[in-house]
Amino acid sequence: MRPKMEFPDDVRFYTARVVQIDVYFPEGHEACQFCRLFCRYEDSFRRYSCRLTEEWLLDPFHDLGRLCPLNPKKET
Repeated sequence: MRPKMEFPDDVRFYTARVVQIDVYFPEGHEACQFCRLFCRYEDSFRRYSCRLTEEWLLDPFHDLGRLCPLNPKKET
């Protein structure tokens, strides 16, 4: 377990990092259930949610979330 970092006053600045990930959908079936990184079942609410957009997913087995930021990959 990491030790908790203490900052004497306030945090003066943050650094940002970016990651690009590929999410693969089988045979063109684009649905949240295949997004293993962000689609989660919330036991306490008995619903699925997206950890990326923080939205409740109405039909994760047949559709993408309304706020899904995944863009189609451009073929080169």
